[in-house]
Amino acid sequence: MVDPIMAAHMGDLILRLKQAFRKTSIVVTHDTHLAKKLADKIVFLQDGKAAIFPSWDAFENSTDPFIHNFLLQDQLIPAMDVTL
Repeated sequence: MVDPIMAAHMGDLILRLKQAFRKTSIVVTHDTHLAKKLADKIVFLQDGKAAIFPSWDAFENSTDPFIHNFLLQDQLIPAMDVTL
């Protein structure tokens, strides 16, 4: 686990590398703010099952009650949308 400032640095670095080299990366995170910033596709793991979403919008509009509640709870945590 990293502190929020280091997490912001790492998120910015991953995004810059993604844009510069057009390569696929896999980021495992529980931080939906970071996932929204980086992801082209979302794989949500729950109880040993994977739900795959082709976009952030599809993930956000999921009708799955668990995902809906997960996103509602995550809204209580402010995003650290600071580019360092």
